Amino acid sequence: STDMKRQRDEAFDAYDMDAFLRWEKALNDYYFRLRLAVDSITLAEALPVPAAECRWKGPGWLKVIRSRRLGERKCCEEILGGISGERVVWDLTKIIDYDPNTAFAYDARGIAYAEQGRFDLALADFTQAITLSPKQAGIYVNRGIAYAKSGNEELAMQDFNAAIAIDPFIAEGYSARGLDHFFRGELKDALSDFGRAITIDPIQSRFYTNRGNVYDELGEKDLAIVDYTTAIFMNRKDACAHANRGFVFYEKGRFR
Repeated sequence: STDMKRQRDEAFDAYDMDAFLRWEKALNDYYFRLRLAVDSITLAEALPVPAAECRWKGPGWLKVIRSRRLGERKCCEEILGGISGERVVWDLTKIIDYDPNTAFAYDARGIAYAEQGRFDLALADFTQAITLSPKQAGIYVNRGIAYAKSGNEELAMQDFNAAIAIDPFIAEGYSARGLDHFFRGELKDALSDFGRAITIDPIQSRFYTNRGNVYDELGEKDLAIVDYTTAIFMNRKDACAHANRGFVFYEKGRFR
């Protein structure tokens, strides 16, 4: 239904935003320190990564090997404001033009395209990133979310499964797959995935909010309240947890 699709999109949007917020400090560094010109990109000061993860590739250039973090950071302009999505795409396209074998740039540009709702371009970029770096579990999660948002739940599930097969400890993969199970009505599978995500990364408030939603659907109102309360304790700005806990309190007749 239209309402279910809206809820699904909002849930995946919340998933993305929570992941992006974790890199706010890095984003500040990136936007204030990065200077881009046609023939020179200097990323050294912008990237909080160990020197062992990087190698120089000509004057003023830094080739980032493990750079999924950069993909997340570069596409978060809406959090800080000041750089448009098109500028992010332009920046990344310049990196790709210089080195078309840079998987992180395709991954990052795919995230930027997905944020703009341009899912055909996002999926093409994620697929190219996977071709270049097929063992990066996070790229499969990103492509799966794009598939889910564009309505292709089967391919989304395949990507989430692939991410977890590559990295059994990728909490974001379990969380994203849990959301997909939830909106399919596969509540027990969703409960299992959110529980696994919490076990791996127990400080992410949205994992508890999402599991609370499952408990609510299963009629386990008290357990739902516990999860919503935990989410609020960890993140008092979790609007979904506040709202959903309020609904459950209302259903239980708890008005104070």
